[in-house]
Amino acid sequence: MTLDANNAGVTLAGNYIAGAVTASANLNGTTISGNQIGGSLTCTTNVPAPTNGGVSNTVGGGRSGQTCAALTF
Repeated sequence: MTLDANNAGVTLAGNYIAGAVTASANLNGTTISGNQIGGSLTCTTNVPAPTNGGVSNTVGGGRSGQTCAALTF
């Protein structure tokens, strides 16, 4: 799943995603919250940095970039 260059903000919440999630170059708010992600989670150049709305994501692969790298994200 790729979230790329959204200008009005974007939300990915409460989903099961078998593969990887990448969020890059999104503006005006990116929320990635309460998902089960089978692959990796990567976040780059989002303004502001993504949030999880206080609900962490389960990630089967690696985590990298911005706030997404935190184990609590």
